[in-house]
Amino acid sequence: MNRTIEAYEESDLPAISAAPGCMGLVFGENHVAGSLCTVAFWESLEAIDASRGLAETARDRAEQAAENIYEPIFDQYEVTFQRGLDVIVDTDAGEYSAFRFVRFEGLDDEGLDRTAEAYRNQDLEAIEATPGFAGLVLGVNREEGRLVTVSFWISRDTMRASEESFLASQGRSVAVAEASQAGALVDRFDIRLTTKLDGLRESAAS
Repeated sequence: MNRTIEAYEESDLPAISAAPGCMGLVFGENHVAGSLCTVAFWESLEAIDASRGLAETARDRAEQAAENIYEPIFDQYEVTFQRGLDVIVDTDAGEYSAFRFVRFEGLDDEGLDRTAEAYRNQDLEAIEATPGFAGLVLGVNREEGRLVTVSFWISRDTMRASEESFLASQGRSVAVAEASQAGALVDRFDIRLTTKLDGLRESAAS
């Protein structure tokens, strides 16, 4: 993990953050699970597509640094809504130090729309009031039937303390949308690197 992080910080982070359309990037680590996660924000899906060569280079370098023991997973999502990212921008470095990544799979178009709407109307207010909450992005990938939330927290402890109520809220949203329950992946990361998050300021309220 340390070799992968060092290679990313030295070679890939500057190139990706300087790419046209990149609005910000967060890199997190979960040493217990042996997981690394990059969340990059872009002005458009077209900007993501244009950066694919950089992403593939970063993937190849990560595989080499990790001695080819894992294969990176790439997903892309269109942002449905976001909250609190202006709080992240105004927070000093190190004062928000963890994020939770939750991905639901197996939703059709109507299920994606109903889930996002239920999340916005029923659960978002309670989540925003949770101690330690620093921001959230919800996105969808219609081609793959996936919905993802990335929530930011001021510390690992506050993220862990929010677990039961936060995941219960997400479960309710999906239950409203899909009686069969979509499969969910949950992972948690300590923030190791960030760049250009001020680029999110203008769109944080949209």
